[in-house]
Amino acid sequence: MLSAETLRVAAKKAGLKMSDDDNITLLKKITTATLRKGTDFIDITVKHTPAEEAIRIANAIAEAGAERKAQSEKNRTKRAFEALDEELTTQQEKITALQSLINQNGPPCSHENETLEKETAFLSEMKTKQQETRDFLKTPRIPITIHQRAQ
Repeated sequence: MLSAETLRVAAKKAGLKMSDDDNITLLKKITTATLRKGTDFIDITVKHTPAEEAIRIANAIAEAGAERKAQSEKNRTKRAFEALDEELTTQQEKITALQSLINQNGPPCSHENETLEKETAFLSEMKTKQQETRDFLKTPRIPITIHQRAQ
């Protein structure tokens, strides 16, 4: 929550006018983020005057943290989809290569057609299982919810 990137975004949201480095240094000095024991809640405390600016900064940090977490989740989901696609492509390429070898040389034994059918069935089963994962990944998630704004 208090990473340099989050604080850089928060400083812009809060309208702080110093350089990025100065803003980050200031925000690290005046801000604490504490995990509430036994929960996923994070309390953000900003000690600064005037109070209105401290409130604006605390809310900006919460918003920046939520946005960064959402973007991180989006990137993770994208990488997961890419891995699933790569897995299917690799399996399809193996089956295609096997089919090509059989077409060129004929089946090496009487059980070869069973092997080709097993590979195709395996690919079909893989696609079905992956669809469940893809559906889960498509489910919208809000990784951070701001439950209470600073007042």
